[in-house]
Amino acid sequence: EIMNAIVLLLASWVVVTGEKPAPEIAYAASEFTNAVFRCTGEALDVAATAPKSARGVVSIRAKGPNATDQDERLGYRSTEGRLEIVGNQPRAALHATFQYLQRELGVRWLWPGETGAFYPERRGFDVPAGLKYAHRPTIRYRGFHLCGQGPVRPLAYEWIARNGMVMHWDGVRGDERRFGFYNCSGAHNACLDPRLMGEHPDWFSEFNGQRKAYNVCWQSEGAFRKILEQLDQEAKGKDILGIFPADNQNYCRCAECAKRSVSDNWFRYFNRLVDELGKRHPGQLYSTLAYQGYRRAPTDVVPKAAFVEFATHGRCNAHGFGACPDNVAEAEKLDAWYKVGVPM
Repeated sequence: EIMNAIVLLLASWVVVTGEKPAPEIAYAASEFTNAVFRCTGEALDVAATAPKSARGVVSIRAKGPNATDQDERLGYRSTEGRLEIVGNQPRAALHATFQYLQRELGVRWLWPGETGAFYPERRGFDVPAGLKYAHRPTIRYRGFHLCGQGPVRPLAYEWIARNGMVMHWDGVRGDERRFGFYNCSGAHNACLDPRLMGEHPDWFSEFNGQRKAYNVCWQSEGAFRKILEQLDQEAKGKDILGIFPADNQNYCRCAECAKRSVSDNWFRYFNRLVDELGKRHPGQLYSTLAYQGYRRAPTDVVPKAAFVEFATHGRCNAHGFGACPDNVAEAEKLDAWYKVGVPM
């Protein structure tokens, strides 16, 4: 047994990342070696280049990114003594690593934390020749919108990354870049401090003939400029900024706002914000939320968004779409949105 252990130590597989790997590549190597150890008990080394004594080489690398192809392309393939895990960008190489661990070793991360991790036992680590897998994710922006995550944040975001998602709405902090996330933030931020009501009542929503500090008036130029300045500060350094109205349904029904539906008012307003922010932050992307009274697809505007999140809070979770009256109604709303032509 001692001799076998010595032979295994001297002639093991090694994980190669190249010199100065991106954080996503270094994290992929760490996840790969951890999973192999948990499954087999075999400790693999990580190196910039492969030593001649290695029994086999696992290469994790990114080829790109290709500026004309921002969609992820990822996969892996094996020959005798070599496994290549590749993505066209660092986050794609990370996702290719997770795909290999799930598809070939049976690893699963069912929920955040150690109790949700499943590493099936194997007699040892080796890679059969002839493995081949290629994938292009259908949805570019895949995320998990977690409200009030608090102390579970580290575990939750690790779980999100391991299951192939690329974003959340709380901004990338510290070493979280290793997860391959887009740096995004989003909240109910297209709204105003109610304390401004005393000085600027015309900035706020009108209903039943009275101004209330629940929402903004979509026609108020002063309110628009104030919100624009707030978002200008929030947008700095972000890949995507999510812009959402206030979290209530007290929508302005002044004479001008009442001429259009709630959705048409909001998404026209959103487009105007995007146009102005685009002058200050070239190349930045924006998203918004079809939620509450904004779930109805707009009729006279296409949101200038990388995508629109649709909140299915009217659906029945006991049946599939179309299988009960509630879900027929939800499916019809989604179908109307797809006809608008913006990614959902």
